[in-house]
Amino acid sequence: MWNLNSHVTKMVEPIIVLKSKMDKVIAQKVSDYAQKNYKMFEGKELIVKEGENVFYVSDHQDRSPLILGKSILN
Repeated sequence: MWNLNSHVTKMVEPIIVLKSKMDKVIAQKVSDYAQKNYKMFEGKELIVKEGENVFYVSDHQDRSPLILGKSILN
């Protein structure tokens, strides 16, 4: 059986966990930064959580997150 969707590249949108009012644009920027700078996240759907001074980025809910300072947005 042929899988016609195997060659289709799709935009990966982050899963956003809102503890505060982090907007989708910021979550997408954090996701893009992580995918660009960390090969382990390349092409994966990411979970982005916002802390007080940091973002927590992971590709699975049970995996330890990458912790990124909010200064990555500057």
